[in-house]
Amino acid sequence: MKIYLVECIAALKARLKRLITEQNLGDIIGSADTWKEATIDNLDEKGPDVIICDIKLVQREIYAYISKLKSMAPDARILVLLQGKDEFILDELYLQGVEFVLHKPVNDTELSNILKNLEMGNLLKRAIELSNANLSSIPVAPVAFQPVVEASPESNKEDSLDRYLRKLRTILRDIGIISETGSKDIINIISYLLEKGLDIRDVPMRDLCDKLGDNPKSIEQRIRRATSAAITSLAMRGIEDYADPIYNEYGDRLFGFEQMRTEINYICGKSSSKANFKIKKFIGGLMDYCLEE
Repeated sequence: MKIYLVECIAALKARLKRLITEQNLGDIIGSADTWKEATIDNLDEKGPDVIICDIKLVQREIYAYISKLKSMAPDARILVLLQGKDEFILDELYLQGVEFVLHKPVNDTELSNILKNLEMGNLLKRAIELSNANLSSIPVAPVAFQPVVEASPESNKEDSLDRYLRKLRTILRDIGIISETGSKDIINIISYLLEKGLDIRDVPMRDLCDKLGDNPKSIEQRIRRATSAAITSLAMRGIEDYADPIYNEYGDRLFGFEQMRTEINYICGKSSSKANFKIKKFIGGLMDYCLEE
């Protein structure tokens, strides 16, 4: 795993280098002392798998720098070390492409576990790409998305919708698919259903995809890939630790116990059959979580 460091002080660099070396978690391929320096480095050529950023003071330009790093290294997964737990700052970081946030002070166990999860995520991503290789030839046309409605103080309905969608993004982040392209489609579908007061179980999937753009087949395919990534991610958590809280919270309700067990057996090589998940069950489960108080 190739790791790049941004704005990490010397002591933190030494600590990360020791941890990464001792636990064989990868190689530090470069570092930048400032955000500006990182944006002019050749990250597209270096191709980092992980970018670790130490945010000492949150300023507005930080979000632009993170967005720039993500555009330069789109496959890199960004880990941020942050002081404090302001909800607005966290939302902004995740929207710009950050996948993990560790709150200071950070201990070695937390760092180690996150880096191991990131490495597992990279392996998982490669496995998913391989399993979906037969779908890569399907052309994906640009789609004009309906913008997600933001909260407005003049409307209680819009305020509730914004609260539901914040909760949805948290769930997508928990199950490991917030950076998947299809997650944006899922957010927009659920936003539409909530606005109209509809139940996904009563609306054909193709009709919903028609609402989002002029290529419903491509939209549905992206959602299917994101859903596949979700069940695989949850199954990997269950394999590593059967008591994992994310696995136990979401696995059964979003996919069903039998399908989770099928996916685990497939990943472990005990079965040649993958889980037969249902997109509408998955999205319906996400909606149920959003509406829970």
